[in-house]
Amino acid sequence: MKSYPLKLALVGALVIVASLLVVARETGPSWAVYQDRRHAAAGDGERGPQVISVIVAATGTQELCLTCHDGIEETSSSHPVELGCTVCHGGQPLALDADVAHQGLVGKANPSSLDVAARGCGDLGPGGEKCHGGGDMDRDHVARVTRSLQATYTGGINTVLKTFTGFDQPVGTTAIARDERVRDGLPGVVALTTVAHGTGRVATTASDLEESCIDDGCHLSTTGGEVTGSVGHAAGCAACHVARTDDEKYAGDDPTMQGRTVSGGGTHEFTTAIPFEQCNTCHNRGIYDLRGLEFYPRDDVGLAEIAAGSPASYYRPNERYAACEVNLNCIDCHTQAEAMGDGRLLPDKTEAQKTRCLNCHGTPTDPPPTRVVLPSDSTLLALGRASAVYEVRVGDRLATAGGANVLSSAQWIGDVLVVTDKVDGARHEVPPVRGSACEQDGSSQGSDYCHTCHYQEAG
Repeated sequence: MKSYPLKLALVGALVIVASLLVVARETGPSWAVYQDRRHAAAGDGERGPQVISVIVAATGTQELCLTCHDGIEETSSSHPVELGCTVCHGGQPLALDADVAHQGLVGKANPSSLDVAARGCGDLGPGGEKCHGGGDMDRDHVARVTRSLQATYTGGINTVLKTFTGFDQPVGTTAIARDERVRDGLPGVVALTTVAHGTGRVATTASDLEESCIDDGCHLSTTGGEVTGSVGHAAGCAACHVARTDDEKYAGDDPTMQGRTVSGGGTHEFTTAIPFEQCNTCHNRGIYDLRGLEFYPRDDVGLAEIAAGSPASYYRPNERYAACEVNLNCIDCHTQAEAMGDGRLLPDKTEAQKTRCLNCHGTPTDPPPTRVVLPSDSTLLALGRASAVYEVRVGDRLATAGGANVLSSAQWIGDVLVVTDKVDGARHEVPPVRGSACEQDGSSQGSDYCHTCHYQEAG
């Protein structure tokens, strides 16, 4: 008789276990909800959940990330699914529990943030091969971007501090950075935040700069994975290469990200076809007053127009624009070396920007300078491979601004220079100055000089 309670307890336990097994069969694994959501969206609601495995081509190892992220966009043709996820994002490739799988993520959701880009974008993985890092400055995009004016604004900061406070340091030694780690590989550079957290007038001025330049979310070295601002964008490489959306919501098919707010919005895709509205996220949002160290948004357009990239958001009233500025995108004239840097810490914009009108139009006495593509021009050939609208081949004759500043989509076809818009593929024949009625002296090539005669009304 004394065994009845024990038997009843065993029966009760078996009932509980059986109930749990039924619930488990009904609910499935925790990741099944994402696949069910994905299958329903694809009209394949009858398909059951299954583990999705990818074999990484470079290592032969297995990853299960797509089990939850089934439907996520391929980053680009040069970043295919077979490249794997953890090579950039880190994490635990064989885990199916989200908390475990996301342990060791690089830069949260953004491995291209400059504080982690040396790991997220520079290395290819255990084999030691390099992608966008490795010391060869032609291919070491991480080192170049980290040193660029877009990231550091060295020189500009020094000039402001020296002008208003007498803070006198060698040109190019103070950089925008929220985190000291951003300065790895930049010996002798002092983070603006370090100066701002000091005392006296120098610290006050640096603090004002920090608020305007870092907290407002423009310069790329802002860290922490994402930045915010009047018009949000992702940090680091993604600030330019991930096309943003107006509402800053994820716009792709990854079921784990549906409806989530992402700084800059967009999808899990990188692009080299960067439209002017992407550049406009930071540029042309307003002006900064050096006297008061404050940023003033433009009052002629609203933030919605800037975010949407309307023509009005680019063209300021009462200013003149040449036809190329109206009809082309920014990346058609500004070279990779200008935008991403050339590996040097530069004192000011004039040192970074090399492209001038003569590089496509020439002068009254001389044709535009040219550059023939050689088999060793790996960067130029890679730019052509990465584009869907133009090619670069060995033997092509391109317009050049000297050194690494080659206009890869400005190509000579016979005796005519043709610029292919890198975003939409439109082709534009470039009229030469030589042989025309132009009376310029040939030495002044600033846009304002050419705008005296060549401009069209904004809009």
